[in-house]
Amino acid sequence: MARPDLSAERSEQILDAFSRCVARSGLDATSLEDVAGEADVRRSIIRHYIGNRDELVAAFLDRLEVRLQRQNDDMRAWFIANPGVGNLPHYLFWDAPDDELPVLESVYSAARRNPVIAARLEGWLQGFADALQDVLRASFPDADQEDITTVAHGLAAIYNNQQSMLTLGAPPRYRAMALAAAEVLIASLATRARP
Repeated sequence: MARPDLSAERSEQILDAFSRCVARSGLDATSLEDVAGEADVRRSIIRHYIGNRDELVAAFLDRLEVRLQRQNDDMRAWFIANPGVGNLPHYLFWDAPDDELPVLESVYSAARRNPVIAARLEGWLQGFADALQDVLRASFPDADQEDITTVAHGLAAIYNNQQSMLTLGAPPRYRAMALAAAEVLIASLATRARP
């Protein structure tokens, strides 16, 4: 009888451990030894299932990219099922920080020193802004495309700032201000629509 293939399960176990290490220590400071200890496996297991540290980082970034794309797709789907862009600020700015925020902050930090990571991060941020543009365009079909692009990038910036403030334990008034700023930006599309 053939032994079951554990590749997918082991790879997920290793990548989960890597994510926890990155959240705790940062991308640059996480070693294969750290990951092996966190995953409770030998370092040779990591090399067998994923590869060296560079390959582990690439697999980690690939998985993160898939998760971020899924979030963008979920947002688009939610607004198709629940029309009305007025819900967008509340959809984006809830009380709890994203569980992956410490991981993303570490990736942002590493991007300053690594042009490959910087390019991927730029792509992720653009994907988020593109998803916001799709939602805004559906709600404001008469708005100028440049205005939609500007508002989408403004919303993305407010969102990223708000998530950072949540990890710092900012008071609830910061969420209220983020919501208000997002609502003003979105309302600007209605007032600036093409005749």
